[in-house]
Amino acid sequence: MDKHLCVDFDGVIHSYMTPWQGAHIISDPPVEGAFQWLEDMVIIGTYRINIYSSRSCSGAGIAAMKDWFRKHGFAT
Repeated sequence: MDKHLCVDFDGVIHSYMTPWQGAHIISDPPVEGAFQWLEDMVIIGTYRINIYSSRSCSGAGIAAMKDWFRKHGFAT
């Protein structure tokens, strides 16, 4: 059985310092240490990581999150 680790995007991975501008706009950098922590969880291999956000309710929001991860050098 897989263990699931659910991680919120805004304010946990994405620093979310700029006020909300829409699901498709993600202006801020990653939270310091967030990528390293996610990588550590992947390396441990015990968890299936699920990233969630209110942005996930639209295709544009999901695409924006994927683009944001790629922009910041974290493969999705």
